[in-house]
Amino acid sequence: MLIEEKKKFSAYRYLEYEFFNADTETLNKITDLYYDLYGYGPHKYLLNTYYGWKSGRVSTSGQTMYRIMECVPRCLSDEKRFYILKNEIIYFTEELHKKQQNKKISLSELNGVFENYFKEIENFNQSNIPYMASKHIFKEEEIAQFLHICKYTLIEKINLSYSQVKNDLILIKSKLKNFKTGVFNSTYKIDFLNTTINLSNINDTTLKFIEFNKQEIKPEGKYQQYAQQYILEEFMRMSFVEKEGALNYSFKSNDLDLLNSQYEEFKGQENETTLKYDFRGEGGYLNIVVVIKTEKKIKSLMFLTKSKLLLYASIFIGSIFFIVTFAPYKQNVGAWLVFGGIILTIYLITNFISEIQKLKELKLDLELYGK
Repeated sequence: MLIEEKKKFSAYRYLEYEFFNADTETLNKITDLYYDLYGYGPHKYLLNTYYGWKSGRVSTSGQTMYRIMECVPRCLSDEKRFYILKNEIIYFTEELHKKQQNKKISLSELNGVFENYFKEIENFNQSNIPYMASKHIFKEEEIAQFLHICKYTLIEKINLSYSQVKNDLILIKSKLKNFKTGVFNSTYKIDFLNTTINLSNINDTTLKFIEFNKQEIKPEGKYQQYAQQYILEEFMRMSFVEKEGALNYSFKSNDLDLLNSQYEEFKGQENETTLKYDFRGEGGYLNIVVVIKTEKKIKSLMFLTKSKLLLYASIFIGSIFFIVTFAPYKQNVGAWLVFGGIILTIYLITNFISEIQKLKELKLDLELYGK
């Protein structure tokens, strides 16, 4: 996956840790700001109780911690402030990513899934991170710029995933073109979205692909160096995924060629055969199950089924004739003959219906698998 599973980042716990582990200079900045915002009394209480809070001997009130949380982030280094902002935004973009996952779709729904995800990202704004936006920890333009950076990298990941899926589907369709729809079942699971596409009708579907808008980004301001480092790290990951995907593409192409050759080989055999394969592609996993049935085998089964139907019909007619002919002359066993006839009739009708259904299925198989 291009986005890894992570535990929720807690800005509160991070700031609490920084407050109780601050160096002397940073702690002085925090306490001075606390004095400016809340006055002499609360400031004195803070100084007198700080080490009691730190040791755990004294509990902090909700109001006091709220005030501390207002001050701490404003007194941290740019690097640590950027770290808070980055993790808050990344967490929410990952939550957005999770909402797009674990779906089961048809091939015709593929473009819509990616388009909807793209729109969700574009609509993501400061209202999705109210803590960062409302506490005046960062300026609005600082939040807006890094939000844009995170959205940019996520959109690039979408573009990469879609491109890989596109390459896989084009290859799969070209390799399965000799397989009739109905002789195989196939699914493709997209890595990035953890979403499964049903490809069983890929040969009856025209593949249509879309283009997503390319974006450019130029980090600016006091967090420029940290933003550039974040973009570099994300693109290094994507570069690895892209190179790995290119190798998988080659392997899967050869594997699908092997599937085709085995399919042609087994088609000449008498018995029914099922081929099962799992392939790793550029952007996901392909699973395919191919069933091979020969025309000769199907016709022999049809002959056997028709023979059974004829036999059941003959037995049924013969039993009726027997009961009608002999029951009136055998009063003491007539009731038993009727009872036995009813049981036999039920048995024959049940098997007759079963064979009729089997014959229908064989006719469909003949149409599907026959030459």
